Amino acid sequence: MKPNPSLRRSARAGLFCAAALAAAAAAACSDRSEPLQPASPMAARAAAGGAQVSGVYSNVRTRFRDIAAHQVPGFAGMIYDSTGQPIVFLTDPSQRGAAQAALRSILEHPRFFGSRRVPGRTTIEVRRVEHDYIQLTDWYRQMVKSLVGMRGLVLTSVDDGRNRLQVGVSDAAARDEAVRRVLAAGVPRGAFYVETTHIKPLSAPSTLDGTWDSIPGGTRVRNTDPITSTTRTCTVGFNVKDSGSSDRWFATAAHCTPVFGTFSTSSPALFYHNWSSGRYLGYEAWDTAWSVNAQRYWYNAALYGPECPSGATCRAADVAFVKYDTTRWDFGSIARPLYANVYPSGSYLTINSSSPVYRINNVEWYAMSGQTVTKVGGRTGRTTNTVVNTCSDLYWESTKVILCTQVATGNGADEGDSGAPVFLDDGEGNADLVGILIAGYPPTVDIEHGTGSVGQIVYSPIEGIFSDLPLFSGWPQFTR
Repeated sequence: MKPNPSLRRSARAGLFCAAALAAAAAAACSDRSEPLQPASPMAARAAAGGAQVSGVYSNVRTRFRDIAAHQVPGFAGMIYDSTGQPIVFLTDPSQRGAAQAALRSILEHPRFFGSRRVPGRTTIEVRRVEHDYIQLTDWYRQMVKSLVGMRGLVLTSVDDGRNRLQVGVSDAAARDEAVRRVLAAGVPRGAFYVETTHIKPLSAPSTLDGTWDSIPGGTRVRNTDPITSTTRTCTVGFNVKDSGSSDRWFATAAHCTPVFGTFSTSSPALFYHNWSSGRYLGYEAWDTAWSVNAQRYWYNAALYGPECPSGATCRAADVAFVKYDTTRWDFGSIARPLYANVYPSGSYLTINSSSPVYRINNVEWYAMSGQTVTKVGGRTGRTTNTVVNTCSDLYWESTKVILCTQVATGNGADEGDSGAPVFLDDGEGNADLVGILIAGYPPTVDIEHGTGSVGQIVYSPIEGIFSDLPLFSGWPQFTR
């Protein structure tokens, strides 16, 4: 089955209009801690770009820098421990009261830790550190400029918990080069660390099968490039619908598509359910272009200014949208495996027969460091992970930067999981979306030596995904 040309033309016209609107109304991110309501995204996307517009911040990093610059001298960030206790870092512990007041809107919001939803806590634990957030982010700006284009560069971040800058690289040679470059940029050796990481995009073919009558988030899909016949497999993130028409879409990772950052209106990639014999679903119809110097895609202006660093191309999120050509879909739902964290052994893809899907009740801009997030992917099923970086820059092919990904450690992901929904699980079948998975690796076990390592996931948070939405006024919430 091929895409209907008239549908494709009308979709393209609508998307051009959407792009024009998006260029004029760019802000897609908020530091407000409360979950979004269905009317909120459109209002937020209608705000002009900038660090703060009518109380809406562009992301948590912008919020933290603003606190350090204008409200709490010596503020250096915050995280949560495994129990949900907020830990605030200060160079001057006597600023505890001011920090508690400045963070109140974040602290009062309930959050997920393990399988528990913990009420908001306004009592903080304070830890004294050496560097405040202004100093760290000033160094960070210089560090990124020195590293852009380096072979083997994977990610960078401001690590709140360690009060240092983080650089992730692919191998030992890249580690030595990164240390040399960061020192040359004027960052003191004690203010950063460099480590090797196994993080990688997870778009290689998987071997799973099984077919759903309707397509919820978390289910496996494959796509075929009509020019090269190359086939890839990934995972549905979430479904959305256009409130102004009958058009329906699903989100997945853009790097799963034939060309990251472009799509063809004459020969679009075709998407199918499952790897070998699944039915035709639809075609790629939206993949935001990379931008060299555009505020819309570089939404972390507090760290870098209004443009990408020299030599980099930038984007808000690793997300593409597929337009359905089928009536079979599942709006506002995510597949719900019966077991969690059992891959690669056991029935990790077995669906909970009594409650086969999660209901998407809401969307949150981002999770905070220390929170537990869940992902459901077509390769590894359901896994849980703990957020360790609220805003890491992921470097694609060393020169392409996807800003403000979030990193979580625990039970990880594997090839074929790209595009998987990442969400907060209340344990009762309800989900609050926080992003879609784009990279990571599974945990490892060395039986011979009795050792192993935890897995990791990297995901584009909703704040970035909404920057790249083709402004159909859809909303991925479950409708009863």
